[in-house]
Amino acid sequence: MKKLILLTLLITAGLYLVLSQINSYNKLDQISKQIINPCVFVGIAENYGGSGVIFAKNKLPYYGYEYYVLTARHIILHRFANIVIGVDGITGGVQLQQYELPIDIKIYNDKLEETHCIHADILAVGENNLDLALLKFVLDEDLPIAKLLSKEDFNQLRAGSKSYSVGCTLTKKPSLTSGIISKPSLDEYPIPIIVSDVKIAPGNSGGGLYIEFNDNFYLVGIGISAETHNGVWIPHIGLFIHIETILDFIKENNITY
Repeated sequence: MKKLILLTLLITAGLYLVLSQINSYNKLDQISKQIINPCVFVGIAENYGGSGVIFAKNKLPYYGYEYYVLTARHIILHRFANIVIGVDGITGGVQLQQYELPIDIKIYNDKLEETHCIHADILAVGENNLDLALLKFVLDEDLPIAKLLSKEDFNQLRAGSKSYSVGCTLTKKPSLTSGIISKPSLDEYPIPIIVSDVKIAPGNSGGGLYIEFNDNFYLVGIGISAETHNGVWIPHIGLFIHIETILDFIKENNITY
């Protein structure tokens, strides 16, 4: 009888370990598809860029899909450059002409290998203090998109909630970090801000902040900066535009998701 009980316990423990491993694998797969894969690099020429999040797509009648990307406005503001077109023959002054650099989107697969580099169009740019922008690109491939937390579920965004952030740190491939929501809504800024202790570095601007809810990961913020104090960058105080502001911005620009 004792041997039977022991055998039953061993089988139960083994089954529990197997199920735990399966659940762990499934969660990692979800993180990959719902957080990492929708992250793209938003680049201006070769020397400047940040991150973006694919959040919506439309199937086109004749070719592929039309994708929509959220990013930070300050990234694409760097698309203007001046070139020397001549010298004034009388004053000797340099004559400059402003031109617009193309915006490129880099897409990565599950192994973080770059699979596409595509030109993107600007759909909308936030005004005043709203550091958001909407981009669009077309691709003949079905890509994963981020899930957006709905207004009905804002109560899930609480201080202490586990949070995940992904961005193209130092303008390289997407990099995932995790932490907690420190402040779900901070009103000390001109627009509502979420504060998280996830690590933020240059290149993360435009990347997404996520929480887990109902066995899925939902976008709750777009990264714009880390806090600074006396000019010193504080990487563990990440600032993200609140999902409510993001949803309003998307709605104002007539994008369905």
